[in-house]
Amino acid sequence: MIEEESRLTHIAFQVTDIQRTIDFYASYTRMRVVHERPDPQRGSRVVWLREQEALGSMTIVLFKKDDPASSAPPSSLNHLGFAVESRVAVDTIARRAAEERILVLPPSDYGGVVGYICEISDPDGTVIEFSHGQRL
Repeated sequence: MIEEESRLTHIAFQVTDIQRTIDFYASYTRMRVVHERPDPQRGSRVVWLREQEALGSMTIVLFKKDDPASSAPPSSLNHLGFAVESRVAVDTIARRAAEERILVLPPSDYGGVVGYICEISDPDGTVIEFSHGQRL
């Protein structure tokens, strides 16, 4: 049991056409682009969609899907993201996950909008990201 609170902040998807996905959500929901930045690894962009501008609102994060013909290793871009209250909480979760052999990404500080994160795998292989310092 995690002693510090966690809060679901975002769901991330890899998509084949970011603009088409933005247009889809805009036509069926009140979600709008609230943040956008380049993704130099994929030569594309990362887009955040939200129903509200306010921090703390559920966010959908869109990434350009990797080229299936690419030799790059599969990524953990598809994930659920939870915010925790401290870097110590991220470290604690990572230690426990390492002991249980489900750690996907050890604690890493990406600065900026990404913050300090670790990633673990649930029993079915879904990646769960725990972060501190993300501006979601």
